Amino acid sequence: MISLLQERNYELNLITVEDPPEYPIPGARQMPVTNANTEALKEQEFTKALAASLRSDPDMLMIGEIRTLSSAQLAFKGALSGHGVWSTLHANSSPAVIMRFRDMGVETFKLIDPEIMKGMVSQRLFRRVCPYCRVPVSQNPDHPTVQRLRKAYGDFGMEQAFLRGPGCSECGGNGCKGRCVVGEILLPDATFLNLLVNGETKKAIDYWTGDLGGRTMKDCAIERMLNGLIDAEEVERWCGLLDERPIY
Repeated sequence: MISLLQERNYELNLITVEDPPEYPIPGARQMPVTNANTEALKEQEFTKALAASLRSDPDMLMIGEIRTLSSAQLAFKGALSGHGVWSTLHANSSPAVIMRFRDMGVETFKLIDPEIMKGMVSQRLFRRVCPYCRVPVSQNPDHPTVQRLRKAYGDFGMEQAFLRGPGCSECGGNGCKGRCVVGEILLPDATFLNLLVNGETKKAIDYWTGDLGGRTMKDCAIERMLNGLIDAEEVERWCGLLDERPIY
């Protein structure tokens, strides 16, 4: 949000509704929801704050988290009335955002409209393999993960990837040093949304990664792995076996 405001020279009317605000956003009007001590009251106050923010005619509305159907409906109301709406939602992947909204009870016509569902981003923090003690996978060819890596990526994968090392003074003895973000960005069109909402998940994912040029989180994690940033086992831990396609 800060970068977006900077790009627009702080000329956007940005309102945030958060429980509570996590970081100050210069140039934004941040509405905290902190005056409730039960989940029911908190949701009620959150809904009131959302409704009030829409009456203020924002250019952009940022909602801390969509938890219920009532907050989802207000978010979609904002999008339908021409406001840019950003929010967070608990889901396993970018495509799963659509299914979460459907399970909440959001109407299908809203979920299949690419003018409303502009984009979904999923991200995860992966442990960064220690560059000082990491072990080339070629030194452990019988490891099950390494065998799957060879099957999927051949000699190239064997030359580029690493396993977590035994630990050293640089990483405090645990083989990892810091974290890196692995993301998944989905910019859907009507065809993708219709396939997904109608239960044709495999066709939808094939269309996204094929016709739309999309990249799954597993694709991005493998890229990080082949760049030596995360180890092969970490990829399998979060994204499934290296020689299998991701299942949504």
